[in-house]
Amino acid sequence: NAEYMGAPDSRTLLRMSLVSRVKSLLGGGTPQPKATQPPALLVICGDADSGKTSLVCYLAHGHVFDELPDVLPPLASPDDAKDENQMDVNFKIVDTVASSEESTHDRDRWITDAAAIVLCVAGDDEQGLHRLDSYWIPHIISIRSHMPHHITPVVICLTKLDIALQSNSLSLEVFQSTVAAIANKYRSKIWIEKVETSVLAAAAGVTDEAENISEVFRRALMCALNPIGPLCDLTTQRFSSECLCCLRWIFRHSDVTRKGYLTDDEVRMFQSKCFDVVLTSSDLTLIKKLILSVDPEGLNQLGDVNESGFLALNKHFLTSVNDRNPHTVWQALRSFGFDNSFKRPLPSFSASDRNLELTSDAEAFLRRLHSRHASSSAIPSLSVTTLNYLLEVVHDIPRHLRHPGSYVHVTTDGLTVEQFLLLFHLSFAFEPVETVRTLCLLGFNDDQVPCHTPRNRRSFRCLVINSNLTNRYQFISTLPSPAHPRAAEFEESAAFVTTPKLESVVLAVKEISDFNCTTSPELHPMQITRWDCVAIGFDSTDSESLRIAFEIQRSVSKIPDVATVFIGTNSFLNPETSTPLLLECSKYCEQHHLISPIRLPSPSSTPDAFDEVWSTVVQVCHSPATSCSNLRSRQLQRLVPLTVGVIVLSGAIVWWFGRSSSSKPKAAQPPVVPVAQQSAVTVGPGVDVLLAEVLDAAKSKLGRLFD
Repeated sequence: NAEYMGAPDSRTLLRMSLVSRVKSLLGGGTPQPKATQPPALLVICGDADSGKTSLVCYLAHGHVFDELPDVLPPLASPDDAKDENQMDVNFKIVDTVASSEESTHDRDRWITDAAAIVLCVAGDDEQGLHRLDSYWIPHIISIRSHMPHHITPVVICLTKLDIALQSNSLSLEVFQSTVAAIANKYRSKIWIEKVETSVLAAAAGVTDEAENISEVFRRALMCALNPIGPLCDLTTQRFSSECLCCLRWIFRHSDVTRKGYLTDDEVRMFQSKCFDVVLTSSDLTLIKKLILSVDPEGLNQLGDVNESGFLALNKHFLTSVNDRNPHTVWQALRSFGFDNSFKRPLPSFSASDRNLELTSDAEAFLRRLHSRHASSSAIPSLSVTTLNYLLEVVHDIPRHLRHPGSYVHVTTDGLTVEQFLLLFHLSFAFEPVETVRTLCLLGFNDDQVPCHTPRNRRSFRCLVINSNLTNRYQFISTLPSPAHPRAAEFEESAAFVTTPKLESVVLAVKEISDFNCTTSPELHPMQITRWDCVAIGFDSTDSESLRIAFEIQRSVSKIPDVATVFIGTNSFLNPETSTPLLLECSKYCEQHHLISPIRLPSPSSTPDAFDEVWSTVVQVCHSPATSCSNLRSRQLQRLVPLTVGVIVLSGAIVWWFGRSSSSKPKAAQPPVVPVAQQSAVTVGPGVDVLLAEVLDAAKSKLGRLFD
């Protein structure tokens, strides 16, 4: 390729020239680090002698050489290329050749990965226009049919326009009508743009043709950077679920008055934010006429835009063959902070920290949200229908919020504010990232983090491992009412639990009931480290169940900072059998510095009896040192240097007081008294009391150490 350009290397010269040309096309800026995502591929295709290579060469140099190779090397975008919104863009222009079988294979590989395709048609080739429908468009569709969002953007470029007009081989009317027919025929599979140009006329100084060449690549880049596939399914004429949620969020966020529609002033603010355009009264009238043409119910009686009309207008920009402009929809999404994955940036937090819990600000926000949408009955309740309406702006809805009745008790009236808070606490315990994203989409302040690691925790997580097969989900069904119905449908729930030493705290519980193997199970640390406590249930009338429980505890004890507690069931059925097993479990707990096993009351017991069980579990979560053998040993190790330090400090105090006493001026010496007559020996004033207090403190520490 270097022969037609001479030294230096052709790729270097092409890139040097491309930098300046693309800057004028896209707009330059301060150099930025290249994006980590792969570049968007713009693939140039067409029949032989259709002007593909000349088109690329003119883009890079502004003129065409007399002799050109069959194909140019791929051209990468400059490091500081930006689009019209000053967003970094990363693309690559790929020239192809259609002469050999090997090159056809390479071309099809490029087409498969292309973000946009420029399809060149020579104006002096009478068969070139017919091959669009007979070969090129069906061929492109067949290659990319397996791709996700396989709606392929294609820019059809009519080259050699000056030659076609001179020879009368092809008229613009025929070209435009043919392309329009093809676009309508394949409208559900392909997105077609058309541009007419002449490279030779542009090289000769015809300004309009030069602008048309820039328009070819500008449209190709716009198609590549604003794909229609992720937004809409052209076959069904429906939004994608992600796009629909985002557009609903934008509408409700733009509805400042919270009346369910956009006033003229709110439409102007939306237009100014997204497109930096100030709408006049005539502009608003035209927009409303367009909305009524696509959705007769898109305006209310006052002429304000409702949500249905807003969505219909955006769908029109995606599905209309004549007015198709996905760039408008993408521009709105990006103006409100959504990226190409339809996600807004989240506040920074460590989702792996098990001490995280929702902040008081997040709880206050949820209370206000519940109060705003709850019914005006004696006990304000949020209906499930209203909850689903609020969650319409969220695509990845956490499963606990998607099916609230499966995790908390929902009455016919709906969720009370306590149940509403429980639902979000439970969701955050299992899906923290999705829950934080949901809170932000529901309206929580983007500048604040809705979760933190508090000094005094009010939310805990407990994993229940049930080695008793006959009572599946027996433990989780005993959570305090009305957090959960007595017959649990799923293995996860949450409740407010009150303890003697703590105020009401949230306890999120997950129960595992599949430890029914005869061999001891091995627990993966990643499954355990996110829990504050592991409650191991066993059948107190079955020695095999107790053996499995011991094996589970030994597996859990290998994981640091996780407390364990045993819960015995069925002790009321056969006391003669259960008592020896409970005593054996108590001895095991004493040996491993665990609290005594908890006896689960009979099903006929009062709710207070079950509340005491979970109150004990919360205390274990709050003070894991009382029921975690590895934590206990580490605390004892910390007490040893503490005790030594107390003894050394007491010695230093004695030395200091003795030194102070010796430095005082000596008074007159009392008469010498025989040793036999001495009744006691005293030291400096107050030292004996101080020593007594220090030694008592040391004794208490030593007593705790060897108790």
